[in-house]
This record gives sequence, C-alpha cells and structure tokens, in this order.
Amino acid sequence: MNNFTKIVTGWVKQYYEQNEDGVFMCTSQEFMAGDMIEYEDDFQEPVEPPSHKEQGYLSYDMVQPTTKE
Repeated sequence: MNNFTKIVTGWVKQYYEQNEDGVFMCTSQEFMAGDMIEYEDDFQEPVEPPSHKEQGYLSYDMVQPTTKE
C-alpha cells in the first residue's frame, strides 16, 4: 500500500456572544477528535492502517472562520 486516507470523526464546540444588534455571533470554536477512526484506499474501501510507528504525526490544526460583525 502506497497511500491511504485517515477519517477521524469528532466534534466542534462553538462559543457565541450576542452583538449590539441582538444577533448571536460565533466568537471561537474548538475541534475535538473522537475515538472513531477509519482508514480507506482510493476506492473508499477499508484498509488496515500502518502501525503508529510507520505513520508521521500531524496535529489537527483547524482554521477559524472569519466573521463579519
């Protein structure tokens, strides 16, 4: 196997504050990875993943959306 896709199921926790117009705006969010992880090939078929030792680490950095006030 030369490549695979890792699918991590998780949650997004969003925080809201009411602005001067009475509209609730999202001010920040947190992304939390869950325990459910699936691995698949290019044809979306399940595959056995490489060992953790064979996988490079990549953090779950998420980008905050921009909001218009």
